[in-house]
Amino acid sequence: DFVYALGGDSIQSAIDKLLPNNFSQIPVIEASGRIDLMTTNTIFRWFGGTASPDPLSTTVGDVIRYKEADEKFDCIPPTTTVFSVVEAFRREAALIAQIITDDGTFYGSGKAILTASDIPTLLNEIT
Repeated sequence: DFVYALGGDSIQSAIDKLLPNNFSQIPVIEASGRIDLMTTNTIFRWFGGTASPDPLSTTVGDVIRYKEADEKFDCIPPTTTVFSVVEAFRREAALIAQIITDDGTFYGSGKAILTASDIPTLLNEIT
């Protein structure tokens, strides 16, 4: 299943999806339909930068504003080869995730997320 949060969801709701899955990032579907990516680092920056953080009344959209510019991700189509995925992670050190969408765009329907920690599994698929 593709686990994601909506921009209008409470940050607590997103955390509740991250923790049991041991995820460090979660795709966010904004009101415009665009996919963004929120990391646990973003959540910590929000928590540390807020006088009295309230995870029940604060939305994912409010928290994602604390995202750092170097937290880079891309959207790719399902036809992307394993070699291309691995090569993108190798070529761009700042790339933390690749989200597979039905059409490879930031407005496509999310299908899966790949991170650098998935590389060993991906390589096993082709050997």
